[in-house]
Amino acid sequence: MTYKVFANGNPLQASEINLNLMQQAIAVFTDATARDAAIAVPVNGQFAYLTGTSNLTKYTGAAWENAIADAGDITGVIAGTALTGGGTTGDVTLNVDTSQFVTADTVTTAGDLILADGASSVTRLGIGAADTILTSDGTNATWQAPADSGNYTLIASGTLSSESLIISSIPGTYDDLIFVISLSESCRIRINNISTTGFYESNKRKSDTATNILVAENSLEITYNATDLYAEFIFRNYAADGKKVVTAITNEGDFAADYLFSTTGDVDAITEIRIADPETGSYALYGKKFV
Repeated sequence: MTYKVFANGNPLQASEINLNLMQQAIAVFTDATARDAAIAVPVNGQFAYLTGTSNLTKYTGAAWENAIADAGDITGVIAGTALTGGGTTGDVTLNVDTSQFVTADTVTTAGDLILADGASSVTRLGIGAADTILTSDGTNATWQAPADSGNYTLIASGTLSSESLIISSIPGTYDDLIFVISLSESCRIRINNISTTGFYESNKRKSDTATNILVAENSLEITYNATDLYAEFIFRNYAADGKKVVTAITNEGDFAADYLFSTTGDVDAITEIRIADPETGSYALYGKKFV
């Protein structure tokens, strides 16, 4: 069927009414029953609108069916949680409400954490300094230095040469000091640079007739010529004025052991350890705090 446009004065034939007028128009009925009664012989492509169901139907040549498949029943789009926009007519746009979630620019550095700072907001907690731990006071989370425990805490360390070395400003916050030294030959150790009164030998166990540790009045001396000589000294009661107890152990070249138990005179709290005339090697000073 060709679509026809009528002009004034054109003759109108019955066939044109049936084909061009009736079949190009959309008939309106209350329901399918009224439609089928009125259109006994529909033609392929004919439309009819049913007011009872608000459906537009078409004839396919075999049967009537809805002209608009899955027309849907949406009457509006409402912006829900974390969204803005929406509408009930025309083109509808939904936008994400960025204030409702955490954006990438909240954090700035590798290792940053995101923490709640209220019922509905968050904040950035920057990565902590080296060797700190994340702790809480029940309200806030912060990075803190680990609490002192029974483990060693390194106070100072380094390498030795032929030059004397002074470890000063030793904190008095520990129970014991542990001084470890490894060197190629010999050295002398003083506390607080005392030159007249210092160490007194109480007891010693030697591995053989040649000893590693000697006690002079003003210093501890490691004198045995051995390769990779190692010594460990424990200074007890170091942070109080008065007598100090010192225990030590060293190895000889064949790894036999030499032990020393020593005391000092009445001296001030140890705040300095001086290594005099060392050979090449290394040292470390630790603080020990009992739980």
